[in-house]
Amino acid sequence: MKGATVVWVESAEQELASIWMAMPNRNKITAATHEIDHALKRDAISEGVELCEGLYAIQRGPLRVIFEILPDDK
Repeated sequence: MKGATVVWVESAEQELASIWMAMPNRNKITAATHEIDHALKRDAISEGVELCEGLYAIQRGPLRVIFEILPDDK
C-alpha cells in the first residue's frame, strides 16, 4: 500500500504529547514521529511488523507505534 494517509487517533496524539513533554531531548521524539509518518506513508505493510491479523507495529528511535491499515480509507 503506497501513498497512504496516516491518521493518529486522539488518544495516541495525547500520549505522544505527554511523552514529548517529559523527554529532556524532545528532538528525538520529533524526529522519530516524522520517521514513522514517512515510513507509513511510503509503505505501511513493508515498514511494519504484523502483530496479529490487521494489527502492525513500527519502531523508530524511542517510539513504538501500533497501527492498523484500512485499505478503503487510503
